[in-house]
Amino acid sequence: MTGRATRAAALHARVGEALDELRGMRCNDPAAGPALDAVRLTTHTLEQWWLPELTRVVAATPMTGR
Repeated sequence: MTGRATRAAALHARVGEALDELRGMRCNDPAAGPALDAVRLTTHTLEQWWLPELTRVVAATPMTGR
């Protein structure tokens, strides 16, 4: 893998890990509502924008350094 592909693959993996953590966040405290809204927006952004783009970059990057 090229350096770019390696970095993109590593970032893709970290985004997946972050999504797992974000999806697991729960709180029953009404005061946490705005924070949970931010978590939902972040999750949506990662799922709908970043993850597909990283998938595209990893798939489009040549696996050799040539």
